Amino acid sequence: MHTAFAAATGHAILERCGMTETLITLSNPLQGVRRAGSVGTPVCSVASRVVDDACRPVGPGTMGELQIRGNSLMTDYSGDADARRTHTQ
Repeated sequence: MHTAFAAATGHAILERCGMTETLITLSNPLQGVRRAGSVGTPVCSVASRVVDDACRPVGPGTMGELQIRGNSLMTDYSGDADARRTHTQ
């Protein structure tokens, strides 16, 4: 898909990871080599790790839960204290 997209448009796909609550947390480089299927590395002021079911960090290539922390993460849902408790446990 990446090769076909570049051939059709002259542009490379820039894969990133983020959501409304976190903004962009991981990104491939804007300039430089991009690895298809990878969302890249943490952006400035964001730390990340992948952990197992017991919250122990796992090695490269191991499936697990992505945990992130940083200044770009929101701390609250406006008027919804219950939602905050769910997302911070």
